Amino acid sequence: QSIFNLQGMLTKDVPTPRCWQIFEPDGHRHEIHRTDISDLESNLHKPEDFPDIYQCIKGIHLHSAPENVPIWSDFLHARKCVGNSGESESPLILWEPWDPFCVPENLSKFCEFGSLVDVVSPNLREAKLMTGLQDPEDIALCLLSKGIQVLVIRMGADGSLVAVTGEELVYIPAVPVEKIIDVTGAGNAYCGGYLVG
Repeated sequence: QSIFNLQGMLTKDVPTPRCWQIFEPDGHRHEIHRTDISDLESNLHKPEDFPDIYQCIKGIHLHSAPENVPIWSDFLHARKCVGNSGESESPLILWEPWDPFCVPENLSKFCEFGSLVDVVSPNLREAKLMTGLQDPEDIALCLLSKGIQVLVIRMGADGSLVAVTGEELVYIPAVPVEKIIDVTGAGNAYCGGYLVG
């Protein structure tokens, strides 16, 4: 039985950001914002908002503005808790970059921020666009050579590619689904599952 602890859930007195999601057959997504983008920015949490109840979390899915990755990384790595091994550990940080950030001119920043976290997980379209490469293995080797330690490329129906510095690349097949209705949130769910695994 799964239990969700909502004691740390934060509420804010600002409008909930909303947008329409349009998915093309090639996997490209268009977002049409129905609320002002500033509403999204005002909903973003900051380290000072982090609930004390999560002092000993084991992992976190970081889906924040790219410029905040260094701030969150410093904050989360400083949060030590005694783990199963009896050693003091900080949580495993998985960063899922924002789609608009994954463009060629941000490659060096992407790698700089990616070196600050434990795992980076772009989707294949984002990784292709940012690196200019087409083959997932070439992309993985390129990004690992630039300082990223663990890269997980989410590839939709083709599964995912997990690349760890100094180790063999591993393809994880997708679970077959008879009829896909809506892929909204699939990447978020994958990142959460990866952290739990």
